[in-house]
Amino acid sequence: MRRFLHAHARRLPFALLLAFAAVSCWPVTPLAAADLVITGGYLERDPYSGPLELRGERGFTFRGGPQSGIFQPVEDCNAGSAPCGPGDRISLHANWSSGDLPGVATLDGITYMKVGGDLSSLTVDFNGSVTMPPFSPSATIAAPFVFNGRFTHDGIREELIGSGVVTLSLMPHLAIPGRWRIEYMLYELGAMLPSPWTSRDIGAVGLAGRSSILNDTMVVAGAGADIWGTADAFRFTYQPISVNGTITAKVSSQEKAFDVPSYGVATPHPLAKAGVIIRESTSPSAASVILDVKPSGGLEFMARYSSGEATTYLGGASTPDRDVWLQLALAGSNQITAAYSLDGVTWIPVGTVSMAFGTTDVLAGLAVTSHDPAVLHAALFQDARVSGAAHTRNLLARGDFEDYEPPALGPPGWVSDDLLRQVPAKSETHQPRSGAKNGACWTTTYLDCGIYQEVVAQVTGSYNFRIYASADRGGGFVGANVNGVTAASTEVEPAPFGVYALYTLTFTAKVGDVVRVWMYSPPSPGYVVIDDASLVMAGESARVVTGGTWTIQGIGSPFGSFDLTGSGFSVQGTYEYGVVEPLDFCRSGCTARTFFLRSSFANATPSNLMSFARGTTTFGRSTGAPWVEYGGVITLNGGMVTLPTPTGTEWPQLVSASAPFTMSGVLRGYDVVGVREPRLLFEVPLTGSGMATLEMLAHPNASGQILLTFYRLNYEFNPIAALQTSEP
Repeated sequence: MRRFLHAHARRLPFALLLAFAAVSCWPVTPLAAADLVITGGYLERDPYSGPLELRGERGFTFRGGPQSGIFQPVEDCNAGSAPCGPGDRISLHANWSSGDLPGVATLDGITYMKVGGDLSSLTVDFNGSVTMPPFSPSATIAAPFVFNGRFTHDGIREELIGSGVVTLSLMPHLAIPGRWRIEYMLYELGAMLPSPWTSRDIGAVGLAGRSSILNDTMVVAGAGADIWGTADAFRFTYQPISVNGTITAKVSSQEKAFDVPSYGVATPHPLAKAGVIIRESTSPSAASVILDVKPSGGLEFMARYSSGEATTYLGGASTPDRDVWLQLALAGSNQITAAYSLDGVTWIPVGTVSMAFGTTDVLAGLAVTSHDPAVLHAALFQDARVSGAAHTRNLLARGDFEDYEPPALGPPGWVSDDLLRQVPAKSETHQPRSGAKNGACWTTTYLDCGIYQEVVAQVTGSYNFRIYASADRGGGFVGANVNGVTAASTEVEPAPFGVYALYTLTFTAKVGDVVRVWMYSPPSPGYVVIDDASLVMAGESARVVTGGTWTIQGIGSPFGSFDLTGSGFSVQGTYEYGVVEPLDFCRSGCTARTFFLRSSFANATPSNLMSFARGTTTFGRSTGAPWVEYGGVITLNGGMVTLPTPTGTEWPQLVSASAPFTMSGVLRGYDVVGVREPRLLFEVPLTGSGMATLEMLAHPNASGQILLTFYRLNYEFNPIAALQTSEP
């Protein structure tokens, strides 16, 4: 497990900036600015050292190494100064400030080379708590945390806020019987919620809540007096739901509560709540139905029949486990059924209620309240899903493999690719992600294997293929074909036994197209396994990029540039910073030769006239703006490559390697007409694929060791090029 945690940390990208600017004059009293949301990064402690990486709005990045400071989890448990036995709750508080946190920061295109020096400083607080598990030879647990910070520069004080998930690797304490020792900790900051999710505080909550997402886990932290009576106060993370829709989520680690900041251990209020909810509106007194779980594990099913009325308790249950799946199903716009599950497979009904909502535009989502306006209560929601009308249902049969008798497969559902592959695929019970079964390709020889499922597209538009996968070696892929041509694919990253990662592929299809989703296992001993697959309409149709390039360069300006074309549109632009994994690992030179060719562009909303990314665009017609400011989130997910070993005596040498990639995300265009006055011109999903090429400069250091330095990463779009030899 420790090896997994270290590998997970290495997969985290670092935000980088290559623009430089001089620091201006420094007033005596810093001026407060608006909150700046941190949207990614991590703090790694192993257990006494480790880097801190932050990235956020307005291009904010920080990279440094904490020195002296407060780090309660390790200081308490490993020194034995606080209770750290099974069932004990410990503080997750960590704090560094000023000179204890030297590093390099960027904001609004300006680089601050000596944070913690005379002209700029950074303070960070990580706050949370966690309950220690029962004893075993080792344990790994996860919990939510909230992040607060302060970056001071140029006479301005920026308040930093965020949230995320902390993972702890535990071993029994060798010197103190009955205590746990922390071997490793990883605080990961979550990103902003993807569309169509929205998050806001409802009612007079006291403290502002937080919401973020990390992989398939949502972190929701909320204050507020309660969800009860004639008006509510809580944190609401939601999206619209259609008639005959459901909201489902697994709630875990929701007994954690904390003040902001907290130097002690915060005990959750026994009436704190985390659950799923359907509401008529965002009004505090709106008609609503909720199924929630309290810190004790007790479930509550409650309803407010009409706006302004008192809430009624309808029923409940007691769960033996802190992890519980909750579901509310809306039928015919007025009947809601509540159910829960302890394994995500078998559902136990709690009750049904008839509602008379005053609108069909109701909202479904996740709710958290602390029952105390002075305290934040947090929960981890895994695999939260809102399914609406028929077009959002899972088009795959037996996507979870639960209806097969291992090792059988077959229609309706998954089929072994026996015509093209040499080893048959199967269903099994060895390492399911949820439920009792999963799909797999296993081989002890140098033979390949494949599994697939075909459906016919019912409507024209964009589709999302979501699948959980794991492998014990590289070379495995998941993907989707449309009429026999690869539409999207990505490599399955190796991970420890039973550890899955979520892969989401977006592509377009027309009515009548044959869509095949598939998994491929390479011709080498080992396995690739899959579980919990879904294929649903993605909503707005994505534009497919059919040509052009996306280039990131290690030296010079601009940092990145793109020139993309497709049917009825073209996009050209440059940008000043972003996330590029090969560059992050080898900014100052490194000895590694194996890299994932992943990078991303992220900019929530342009906030001022300083250009983060600009260019020109045409979507059917010209925007009419001489410059378009780009926003949104685009991910370029390239495969893994191993660079060749340099030869000869001439230095530096340029070495390169290529791998397929897929691109997905949403691109927004703005006309910035004044300071903090962006006007949205367009918002469009983009998808594409092709071949990525990484170029690195090889050069020896003073001791003769060969180092690699990032030179360029180029993505060339060609939707026909992706893995023709590996698709089913």
